[in-house]
Amino acid sequence: MNPVIITLVAGLTASLMGFLSGSILLKYKGERALVFFVPVMEETLKTLAATVFGAGIVSTHMVFGTVEALYDLYSSPEAYSVTAALLSIASHTLLGAATWFILKYSGSAVLAVLAASVLHSLWNRIMIGYTG
Repeated sequence: MNPVIITLVAGLTASLMGFLSGSILLKYKGERALVFFVPVMEETLKTLAATVFGAGIVSTHMVFGTVEALYDLYSSPEAYSVTAALLSIASHTLLGAATWFILKYSGSAVLAVLAASVLHSLWNRIMIGYTG
């Protein structure tokens, strides 16, 4: 199958599962979920989807970030929706690069996902402070 299609399927699958799981976490845990639970869930889903579908880790994360960017365009306040969208693509792509790098050099998917989750948590904490 075409690698672009595989990557789209992996990224869209992770996005759908992330949206559904994240919605539940936000409902029950509130804003704390964005820092403590959502990053671990999203990094796990993106990396797992890339692995299961045989897609690139960085490109799967980028697709996920692009889906999140589209959501940001329509759900964020107009004053910073474009900035939020661009930051979603950039941050998820960079998190994918970090995951790939750590996986490549450590050989441990668990360590790679854990490290990306910590970075994602820190990023979300900064963004909550900035916007909230």
